[in-house]
Amino acid sequence: MRYIFILPLFFVQSVFALGGVYTSLSEALANPASAKTLLLNGKNISQLPKSISALTELEYLDLSNNQLKTFPKEILTLTHLKGLNLKGNQISIIDSDIAQLKNLEALYISQALNNNWQETKVVEKTLPPQLFDLCALKTLEVGNFGLTSIPSEILHSNVEELYLFNNLIRELPAETFAIGTLKVLDVSNNQLTQLPENIGYSSRLKILNVNGNKLSRLPAGIASLKSLTYMHLAANAFLQPNEEIKKVFQCTSLLYLNLSALKISVTDASIGNLSKLEELDLSYNLIAVLPETVQHFKHLIRLNFARNNLKDMPESVRELTSLNIIDLSYNDFVSFPKAITALTSLKTMDISFNKKMTAFPPDVENMSGLKIMNLSKTGFTTAQQIKFRDSLISCNFIL
Repeated sequence: MRYIFILPLFFVQSVFALGGVYTSLSEALANPASAKTLLLNGKNISQLPKSISALTELEYLDLSNNQLKTFPKEILTLTHLKGLNLKGNQISIIDSDIAQLKNLEALYISQALNNNWQETKVVEKTLPPQLFDLCALKTLEVGNFGLTSIPSEILHSNVEELYLFNNLIRELPAETFAIGTLKVLDVSNNQLTQLPENIGYSSRLKILNVNGNKLSRLPAGIASLKSLTYMHLAANAFLQPNEEIKKVFQCTSLLYLNLSALKISVTDASIGNLSKLEELDLSYNLIAVLPETVQHFKHLIRLNFARNNLKDMPESVRELTSLNIIDLSYNDFVSFPKAITALTSLKTMDISFNKKMTAFPPDVENMSGLKIMNLSKTGFTTAQQIKFRDSLISCNFIL
C-alpha cells in the first residue's frame, strides 16, 4: 500500500459531476449563474480582478501554480466556495478573513518548493486561529510555508485530513490529537523532537507521517492507534531505536510501515504482530538477523531490507506467499538465501552489491514467476550468471 495524496480527487470527482466547469474567467463571468467550477491553474496570474466576486454560485476554484504573492481577498465574497486550491504560488500569509468562507471544505495552500522562506532567517509563523472556525473544513494542506507552530485553536476544528509537510514546526499542540475527526496527519520534514503523549486519543487516525523530523522517542500512546493503516517514521533521531519501534509493533491494523534510516540493529519478535502488513521498509539500518516471526506476514507484497547487515534469511520467509517485490541489496550475504527460492509469487528481486555472495542457490528454478532480478556487483561468476539465465528463462537479469 502506498500513501499517495492526489489533489484532483477532491476537485475532479465531485467537480465535473456537477457541470458548470470553466477554464476561462471571462467565460465564467459571462455565465455567472451557471459557473460552479473555475480552473485557472498555471495561467501566470499575479492578481485577481474584483469582477470575480460576481461568481456568487462558485463552489470550486483552482488558482494553483500562478504568481500570487498575497492571499486573494477578492474571493472572500464567494461564500458558496467549497474547494480552494492555491498551491504553487508565493503566498506567505493566510489572511484571517478566510473565516468568511463558511462553506469551505478543502483548502490547499502549499507553496512552491523554491519559496524563499527556506533561505532566510527563521521567523515565528503560525496559522490564523480563525481558520479553525470553519466548521465545514475537512481537508487542510499547508506545506512549504515556513510554519513554526500550530495554534491550540485547532481543537475546535472538524478537520479530517491535515497536511503540514515541509515546514519548521517544532512542536504539535496536544489539541491536535483531541480532534475527534482526524484521519490523516502528515507532518513530515519538520523540526519535531517529540509527539504529544495523548496521541492515542486519535481513535480514527488511519495515516500518520512523521518522516524526516528529529524525534528522540515515541509516546507510549502510539501503541493505542488500532485504526492506523499507514505509518512513516523514517529518518528520525531515536535515542534507543530498538526499543522505540516495539511500540509500533502493537499497531496491528498497519498495512504500510516505513522504519528506514533509524539505526535499528535488532528487530524484536513482536514485529510478527503486524500480520496485515502489505509493505514493509526497513532499509538503511543495521539489522543482521530477522526473527522467525516474519512468517506471519501472509499479506506482505513488498519488502525492503536494502543496506543492512543481513547474512541470511530465516527459513520462515518461505511463508511469505504473497510477496511480489524484495530488495536485499547492499547486505552481507555469502550465499543466495535458500528460503527465497520457495517464493513462487516473487516478481522482482534485487540482491545487487552483495559482493561476498558466491554460492549458487539450489532449487532456483522454483522461482518461475520471477520477471526481474538484479545481480549486479555480486560475487557470482560469469558461468553462474549463465546458469541463472538457463534456470529462469522468463526472467530479465541486470548484471
